[in-house]
Amino acid sequence: MPLKPTITQDGHIFALYFFGYVAVQIPAGFVSDRFDCGKIISLSLILLSIITFFSGVATNIYQEYVISLLMGFCAGWIYPASLK
Repeated sequence: MPLKPTITQDGHIFALYFFGYVAVQIPAGFVSDRFDCGKIISLSLILLSIITFFSGVATNIYQEYVISLLMGFCAGWIYPASLK
């Protein structure tokens, strides 16, 4: 990994990902009840793949923090939609 994060920075990256993932669970559940779940899952996966690309080209740890949070937001839509 070109950024060579410390253990603490790795912890921040994982924590931000799961914060984003958990924060979107309830809104994603409501949206999944109103709209087609297949489209929600597809859009989430497309956005997640785009954001994951940016994780690979991040030039500093702060960009990686933001990207990790966005990855969590995108991934958080998949589980509620798949339950329906």
